[in-house]
Amino acid sequence: NNNSFILKRFNVYILLYYLWSKILTQILMKIFIFLKILFTISLQALFYISYSQYNTNNFNSQFENIKSSYISGDFNLVISLLNNIKKDENKLKTNQQIAVDNMSGLIYSKLGFYNKAIENYKSALNKNSDIINEVKILNNIAVAYKNIFKYKKSIDYYIYAIQAITNSHLSQEEKLIQLEYLYYNLGIVYFNRKDYLKSTDYYRKSLRIKKEYYYGFNIGIQND
Repeated sequence: NNNSFILKRFNVYILLYYLWSKILTQILMKIFIFLKILFTISLQALFYISYSQYNTNNFNSQFENIKSSYISGDFNLVISLLNNIKKDENKLKTNQQIAVDNMSGLIYSKLGFYNKAIENYKSALNKNSDIINEVKILNNIAVAYKNIFKYKKSIDYYIYAIQAITNSHLSQEEKLIQLEYLYYNLGIVYFNRKDYLKSTDYYRKSLRIKKEYYYGFNIGIQND
């Protein structure tokens, strides 16, 4: 009887050990699967961050080359570099796409391809949500229309830009900085139309602001 009791206890221990081993194995398997999923997600996140950083750094490097070529006057090289970037435009951030479109517009304007310039400026404008960029792009479109003697369209874009900056959330000083070059360029358009009274009026508005604030112009703005 004693042996039988010991045997039963032994069998119970064996059964408990078996059940515990099975439960432990299942727990370990779940932990392993969880860690595997976590590792995969972490690896994907790391890859995405690294790729995004690479993409940003790569774009910045290319765009610095473009700006250097622009300043040196090698516009054909600039167009070639911009076209290379545009091949992967869907990988660019919105602000990068805007910069590429606006720079393309500036180059085509320099080469005298004003309709092509306007096309790129409008593409940049459609993607933009920043008021300062919007006004700069509107100014560039107006300059391009002026250069192909479409003075009415040029004036319309300047008026639109002036209204946009006047009604914006910017500080008074920031508004005046933008309005100064808009008034000056609008004065040029009216002068070309031989409307000397309006031309003088806008020149005076520009000069009045310039007396109060002094600053340099951005490479992204055309100022004639």
